[in-house]
Amino acid sequence: IRGWFRSDSNWSHGPLIPLFCFYLLFVRRDEIFSASRKVCLWGLPVLMLGGSLQMFAYWVKNPLSAQISMLILSFGLVLYLAGPQLAKLTWLPIFFMLFAFPVPDIYYTRIALPLQRLAASGSSILLTLFGVDVFAVASKLDVTSVTGQHYPLVVAEACSGMRLLMAFPALAVATAYLESRPLWHRVVMVVLSIPIAIACNILRVTITGVMYAID
Repeated sequence: IRGWFRSDSNWSHGPLIPLFCFYLLFVRRDEIFSASRKVCLWGLPVLMLGGSLQMFAYWVKNPLSAQISMLILSFGLVLYLAGPQLAKLTWLPIFFMLFAFPVPDIYYTRIALPLQRLAASGSSILLTLFGVDVFAVASKLDVTSVTGQHYPLVVAEACSGMRLLMAFPALAVATAYLESRPLWHRVVMVVLSIPIAIACNILRVTITGVMYAID
């Protein structure tokens, strides 16, 4: 929760995720209320897994593992107390909370840096196709405008596309859950959300480069 309200705007969406999880439960309320309930012993191994992960997270001081363990414990509790039918209806709203958890800085940097370089190289290719004189090194671009002016552009961490990479899969998963479509339609929708998010970020950087090129 602390990460939702820190200065990093990448996690400002966090408080909205629990509300959307409640909405996912609300749209399936008739099925949830009519589902049969019975104690299911298969929930005990899930609870043990969640408890073990919680202890591991405490031992190694890993907040992400602790957050994931809470979701596993929640799902295991539903499975144990209410049975598999209700667990089948509620598993996605429970694990959808993953999109609200801030990624630890050590993992965030490892993901953002390759995305920065990918955005720079991808936009360099597109700018070249548009006839723009551009030179790319790592996450830096050197754009030459039509007047011969050189503009050094840096694809910073904020432009890595991490926000899109969090938003697009979240929307795709929610849509796949709510839409009554064949399973393969839903899988393709979720899988394609990642390359689409990356492509949109490359296009965003490309448009920025074009604006400097025509200056």
